[in-house]
Parts: sequence; C-alpha cells; structure tokens
Amino acid sequence: MTFFLLNLYPTLKRDFPHASLFNLLIINSNAKENSMVNSIELNRIAREEIEEIKRQFCIELGINPDQPPFSVSVKQASAVTHVKEATLATWRVSNRYGLKYTKMGRHVRYRMNDLAEFAIKRTRG
Repeated sequence: MTFFLLNLYPTLKRDFPHASLFNLLIINSNAKENSMVNSIELNRIAREEIEEIKRQFCIELGINPDQPPFSVSVKQASAVTHVKEATLATWRVSNRYGLKYTKMGRHVRYRMNDLAEFAIKRTRG
C-alpha cells in the first residue's frame, strides 16, 4: 500500500493553520474519496486539541475548566504563555507571531481560542 501526504495540503493549511496536525495526516493514494472525510476529521482533531489546551490553561489559572472564560487579561495570558507582560506588549506593537488580541479603550484581552491556537502553532517536535 502506498501512502502520500494529503494532496489538499495548501487548501487545508489555509483553512486549518495547525501545521503540527498535518504531519500526522496520511491517506492511501487509492482512496481519493477520503479527502473530504479526512479534512472533516482533521477539523475535529484540531477543535479537540484547542479545547484540551484551553482546559489546561484554565487549570493553570485556577479557573473551572468546565466553564472557561471567553477572554483573559494580559496578566493571565502572560501566566499561561509563560511570557512576560512586557513581551506581550512588544508583540502587540510589532505584530510579532500574529497573536490576536482585542482592545477596548486601554484594556487588552486575549481570547482563549487565540491563545490555544498560538500554543499549537508554536509547538515543536
């Protein structure tokens, strides 16, 4: 049986920016009809991974993981990413790493989903 990396990689990479998951996705070259099924499965795996990371972040912050907050403060984001608040501020100004945030007045918040996706993108190995 011959295997190859999913030939829809560029399209899926755009839709699912979790590159670490793509390394694991291999399909049989004779089963092209599985492409859609595999992309749906990949999306499910990505959502599960994001939910697990959000759960771990909540535990680190001492928040009930069954009711995660929508967003967290800079101080909380700093605690879960293990990056200084000043570094997060520098990243915001320079748009380094593309970590998304919301700003209302002078209050900066980070969505839990964005932090989880950031953690996945920065995972090596």
